Amino acid sequence: MKMGRHARPSAPQATAEIFAAALRYSQAGRLDEVVTCFRKAVRIAPDFALAHYNLGNALGEQGRLDEAIVCFHKAIELAPGLAEAHSNLGAALKQRGGGGGQGGLLWGRESCRTPPPGPGAKFKF
Repeated sequence: MKMGRHARPSAPQATAEIFAAALRYSQAGRLDEVVTCFRKAVRIAPDFALAHYNLGNALGEQGRLDEAIVCFHKAIELAPGLAEAHSNLGAALKQRGGGGGQGGLLWGRESCRTPPPGPGAKFKF
């Protein structure tokens, strides 16, 4: 089926286009645009764990740890087996500090219960 000029792309198609744009912005070092892309992806597909995870990564790279932590929690809520989200949440909690240093340790234990990340996994912080 062909889409007319004014037809809107489906959520998966739009999300794929947003991810592609975010990758281009990331490669160019344009983190503000990366964050904008992933915020849009979260609005379009609020149940897509990888959108929340990648938004958390971009926010973390900007030093916006509290916002990143919220995103990682949401990604884990949506996809408990997403080991990368557990790992990055632990790293963000550790980097942010507070909580007696237990945040990263507790989340680190949880990430050990999940399968290891795939070969393309990115760890931040």
